[in-house]
Amino acid sequence: MSLTVRAEVSLIVFIFCITVTATAVVAQDNDIKKRYPPERYLVRQGLGETPESASEAARLEIAKYFESKISGESIVKEWAESRTVKGKTSQKYVNELSNTIKVSTEREIPGIEITGAGKDKQTGAFETWAVLEKSAYVSVLTERIQKLDSEIDQALKTQGDDLSRLKNLNKALKSLIAREQDRGDLRLLTPGGAPESKSAILQGVITSIDSLVSGAFDVGLVFEGEVDSKIRSGLTKAIVDAGIRVKEYREFSAATGAGTDLVMSVKHDTTPNTRKQKVGSREFEFFSVSWVLSVNAYDPKTTEVIKTIVQKEKVQNVGGGEIKAQEDMVRKILQDQVPAVTSWVYGLI
Repeated sequence: MSLTVRAEVSLIVFIFCITVTATAVVAQDNDIKKRYPPERYLVRQGLGETPESASEAARLEIAKYFESKISGESIVKEWAESRTVKGKTSQKYVNELSNTIKVSTEREIPGIEITGAGKDKQTGAFETWAVLEKSAYVSVLTERIQKLDSEIDQALKTQGDDLSRLKNLNKALKSLIAREQDRGDLRLLTPGGAPESKSAILQGVITSIDSLVSGAFDVGLVFEGEVDSKIRSGLTKAIVDAGIRVKEYREFSAATGAGTDLVMSVKHDTTPNTRKQKVGSREFEFFSVSWVLSVNAYDPKTTEVIKTIVQKEKVQNVGGGEIKAQEDMVRKILQDQVPAVTSWVYGLI
């Protein structure tokens, strides 16, 4: 057989294989559509190197369908842009609030089924389909929204001191954001059938949190033992600049007796170390400082610890002396750990 004839035969066989493969894929697609009509089901295909990865890819495609632009960060940003007065404290508060309100973008979508798993002989890839019955998920979303409405009402009507009010406002805020996300999903499945938005209530809750934190919520700050003056002033200034009312007290009892809404106790333990090491004919002296910066937050009424943050670090200085190592420690705490404590306070309240 000549080379030309063999080439023509190979080409025919190749085209035939492609045609057969394409026909098989189309037939499988048609079978899926017949079994799961689009008016009743949401169907998405997934490809992967393994059956598991193909199934995960298909589930992800379902989740992508329900992707929403609504998030805690975007809602806070929208609220900030709508404010008429934006002072330094207000802007700092908005940034901190955006960083600490974390609402997951992942969708919890029960009822997804995996079907039609197979392997493409040409590519070697596994393919599968994720199927979600629309009416079933509509029921899930409806129940979720009803539950969230109940949680929101309960959180907003519960009274108490400033700390309790702040906790309840934050509960309501998270529930309201979750409700907006579920409502967005529901609108995709049943246009016109979703409940009304509670965006006005949500914006009101954010405004109430802002007013409470910046105008009424008092934090008492107590430093235990020896704490560098730069660290003391830096931490106090960072909390004040974040829009939180804070006052330093010498003793824990003085802070609780002053009627503060939250007491923060700060402790800074340091361990300096000096060692000598000979390299060749020269001897070097190494100075290092290890430290632990810990903050306890207390409920002033019960004096119970609400939450604790502990940060550990170490700096090392060669030839600069112990004083230089101490200066490096203070600088690192002010740059890295003080901002972390400020954000932690927002996450706490």
